[in-house]
Amino acid sequence: MRATAGLLPLLALLGAGCAQSPHAIEHAGELALSKEMSRLGRLVGAWAGTGEVLTPVAAPAVARPGMETAAIRLEGGSVYSWVLGGAYLKAVGWHETLDGKREHFVEYVTWDPREGKYLAWWFSDRGQRGRRTITLEGDEMRSSVDGSHPDGTPLEGKGVVTFVGEDETRWTWTEKTPQGEVRLRGTMTRRR
Repeated sequence: MRATAGLLPLLALLGAGCAQSPHAIEHAGELALSKEMSRLGRLVGAWAGTGEVLTPVAAPAVARPGMETAAIRLEGGSVYSWVLGGAYLKAVGWHETLDGKREHFVEYVTWDPREGKYLAWWFSDRGQRGRRTITLEGDEMRSSVDGSHPDGTPLEGKGVVTFVGEDETRWTWTEKTPQGEVRLRGTMTRRR
């Protein structure tokens, strides 16, 4: 269960970039997007994704049978929308976990001028929660997560997302777990 908890916020922000997408603002008259928030406009819409675990996980309580030797593919999806007049980008979605279950989440992203970074807060139906810091440079987004599991143990991870055109991303994610470091990679594609 813990080995993909940090994947949750990564899926929530897959694909941030600097260009404004035609999908970004459905109600332009109602939004007052700052320059910084408008950079997240490429995310607005519905996304589907797949990922794979690159490192074996030895903990039987977390891993699916046979995953020590076979690649595990994970799926997920999310929908992004502007809320509170464009002050926040909200992501609602789900992803599979290593134990074969679905985890649902919500995340809110905003710009923090004091830190000069995007900040996000996320929560899951399995009790994970945390804060993410995000930086954008061209079509690349880097993020790091500091959170906790329901029992209070730390959840730490970092990742890179690269936008490939308007409707696809490639991502990598590394998370520290009690069983060791877990690395994942995958793609997200905009659903039309």
